[in-house]
Amino acid sequence: MKLFVLRIEGNAAGFPCDFIGEYVRSLRVDGPGARGTLTTTPWLKYARKFEDQAEAMEFWRQEHGVRSTDGKPNRPLTAYHVTVLPVDIDE
Repeated sequence: MKLFVLRIEGNAAGFPCDFIGEYVRSLRVDGPGARGTLTTTPWLKYARKFEDQAEAMEFWRQEHGVRSTDGKPNRPLTAYHVTVLPVDIDE
């Protein structure tokens, strides 16, 4: 069975990032400071799995309210460049 995961490639603004090369495990979009609470893991087996690439990208784009600075949707995970990777999972 083929599933998909999100791997963090870097910070979208070019800032240093402690998560490079790690997989997204979870995201709580309503985390403190309107930035969300991101949990990553270096281990593929603990990464959140998605049925297809579209579902993974929907997760990446999920929003929580609107930013007060510009009125655009607050999408905490889009602060990171990600790659959607296929993984084979034994059934």
